[in-house]
Amino acid sequence: MVFDVAVTPGKSGALLFTTKMSYDVINRTAQEQTWHTKYTYDTQRGKIVEVRFNDAPFDPALRVFHDGLGISIPSILAPGERGKVFLKAEEEWDPDGWTFYTSYNPATDLKIILRENLPGTEFEFEVLYFWKEWPMKRKGYREVYFDKGILPYQGTRLHWRRKQPARKGDLR
Repeated sequence: MVFDVAVTPGKSGALLFTTKMSYDVINRTAQEQTWHTKYTYDTQRGKIVEVRFNDAPFDPALRVFHDGLGISIPSILAPGERGKVFLKAEEEWDPDGWTFYTSYNPATDLKIILRENLPGTEFEFEVLYFWKEWPMKRKGYREVYFDKGILPYQGTRLHWRRKQPARKGDLR
């Protein structure tokens, strides 16, 4: 599971998070199963731009796909069938805040990629559940990668805040 997140300036001092979520799923049972592509977000401050399952597009504006906290799109998987999920969301966040990156289901791996170039804002990953994985700086982005499997709601919180100007006498 990959969350590729680009943060840019938004309207009225907000931050615009453009998130591309992608992952593969496989039906390991002998029966047909329904897979729900889910994404939870603030529906007043965000929107789903694009959703595909096995490259078939879905219209995220259709009311039938909306649930109380976001979107849930069912897709049928035959026994042994693999599915490819892609979702793109845009969300505006206050200049100080946090969000959580996880899976609703057990997953073999989870990668969070953060792309930002906002000199006035500090970003910090809070790795949850005592993992040994730590944020890594790469060329042009930072990432946290859990490669030993995760359970639902394990993952990381991403915190951000405006940088405060150094004051005389600060130990910064």
